[in-house]
Amino acid sequence: MIGRTKYLEGFMTICASCKKVKIDDRWVHIKKVISDKSNLKFSHGICPACAAELYKGV
Repeated sequence: MIGRTKYLEGFMTICASCKKVKIDDRWVHIKKVISDKSNLKFSHGICPACAAELYKGV
């Protein structure tokens, strides 16, 4: 079976803080852009580095 490959190419302006990307004149969350252009679905978790920072002292 041959799989179907989708990919994004080019450049996007991304906010260094909230991670929204600039599409034309509006700011859109990166997850929406990726979901709209692919079959990718998102699941959420916390990476070890963020967990250590969020839960330090617990």
